[in-house]
Amino acid sequence: MERCQSAGDFHADFHSKILMLTVESIPKGTCYRFSEITSYIPHLVTREGKSYNGITRAAVGGILLGPAGAVVGAVTASRGEDLISRIAITVYLNDGSSFEVNILKNMSGSEDIEVVNESKRQFEDITILLDRILDINKMNENKETSMQNDQSFSIADEIIKYKELLDMGIINEEQFETQKEKLLQ
Repeated sequence: MERCQSAGDFHADFHSKILMLTVESIPKGTCYRFSEITSYIPHLVTREGKSYNGITRAAVGGILLGPAGAVVGAVTASRGEDLISRIAITVYLNDGSSFEVNILKNMSGSEDIEVVNESKRQFEDITILLDRILDINKMNENKETSMQNDQSFSIADEIIKYKELLDMGIINEEQFETQKEKLLQ
């Protein structure tokens, strides 16, 4: 597993479990421990694009691809294509706060397709990185829960052992109560 991974303005160090951000909306170099990140919500805002005339699309489809192209052109004419106008991610922290990172800001309609495609790639990379961080958090939570369960079982086991010693007459009631109190503190 690689130690560091970057996606857009997100830079994660998987050894120290720190996420550093270099986005405009928050102070440069802001860092968060992985354990502080609880979830995220992606925002893909679309707007309807142009809807082309069915006859025009059928004619173009027919010219380019023959009869099958004409049918496909006519059928797809009624749908407008949704264009992405904004891409952002809101990250939620365990103290109840959050921050939003804009990847593609309110495009008007004359957007460069390369800018949109690069923003979509960056968005995917960031969500993959955040999912990886959240998976690490989930594994750590499971380990902590397991250790707490193991510890409570071991305390209970120790009390049972002292009770057995009491029942066999090896220790007295006072010694049993003393050991039990120590374990339960």
